[in-house]
Amino acid sequence: MSPITHRYHKQDIISDLAENSGLTKSQINTVLDDLTTLIQRHLMEGSVEEFILAGLVKIDTTKKEAKEAHTGVNPFTGKTIEFSAQPAKTVVKVHALKGLKDMVRYTRAI
Repeated sequence: MSPITHRYHKQDIISDLAENSGLTKSQINTVLDDLTTLIQRHLMEGSVEEFILAGLVKIDTTKKEAKEAHTGVNPFTGKTIEFSAQPAKTVVKVHALKGLKDMVRYTRAI
């Protein structure tokens, strides 16, 4: 197994997977599009709001409450700063799971 020396774009991923799996590029593209839709359905409001790609990553959403405008102090200059109000929002978090962490540790050790 040789290291990949440049960042992959979607077409690079499709070409590499097609070459290694024996599937066509069209089939791989369909699988990636379906995976995107599946993740979207897991993360949309009213769903489980969590998607786990077995052993690699966990993607979940968290709701952040609205923040009112307030005054704070810049820790470097000591000057007061006015912070504007922030609306409530939903943020996406991606967590590396054990399989991915072990994969990185193993490949770094080689």
